[in-house]
Amino acid sequence: MDQFAQQLATPNSDLRTLIRQNLDLGALKGLNPPLPVPPLAGRQPDKIRNAIQQLIQNQQPELAAAIRVGAQARADQLKAQLATQIASRLTKALNQSFSLYENWFDPFIGLRGRYNLTKALYLTAETDVGGFGIGSEITCQAYGALGLQITRNIYSEIGYRYLYLDYDTTSFIFQAALHGAQITAGISF
Repeated sequence: MDQFAQQLATPNSDLRTLIRQNLDLGALKGLNPPLPVPPLAGRQPDKIRNAIQQLIQNQQPELAAAIRVGAQARADQLKAQLATQIASRLTKALNQSFSLYENWFDPFIGLRGRYNLTKALYLTAETDVGGFGIGSEITCQAYGALGLQITRNIYSEIGYRYLYLDYDTTSFIFQAALHGAQITAGISF
């Protein structure tokens, strides 16, 4: 704060540049709490810098005057106040969360099949494709499994599922490919 206040008191100092040099929000990447990423909060770093700049601008004339005339006690008091206000503003800004909920409807078409190996064991597969630009751009999935018919209505399957989804609007982009093993237990009625 002392170094920043000295730079602030020099004539023709650019407050915005001083804030960018002394408040490195990029250093928070990978730390907790990280700044939210676009598109939900892409402008947060600039909003934080603007809020800090406003706080400093409110105190700048008095602080610069106290430093120039050598009123050290008053300058120290103003720097402490400013440091507390900045810390409070940063804590508040960095401890917020952002969320977005999207719902959409996707029509889809698909196939499902089952091949009985024995009375109890069977192979099953299913696939579908959907979206067609109505909800998502495209969604598709495939599933294959080995099943066990435990009783007439109870079954268990072990298989593998792949799901791809591409949803894109102007405010929300969601592209995901999920795949992995799946264990299923079910009741058919």
